Amino acid sequence: MKLVADFELSALLITRSEQGMTLLQPGREPLHLPTQAQEVFDVTGPVIR
Repeated sequence: MKLVADFELSALLITRSEQGMTLLQPGREPLHLPTQAQEVFDVTGPVIR
C-alpha cells in the first residue's frame, strides 16, 4: 500500500499472470481476482526481415 499512498492513487490494479490480479484501494482490504484458464494464441506472427 506504500505505492498507493506515495502517489496518492485511488486504486492500483496489479496483474499477476496465472495468479490473477490484485486490486488495492486505500482503506480497504486487498481484493484478489483469480484467473480463468483459457487457451492462449500468439497473434503477433513470425518476424520477417
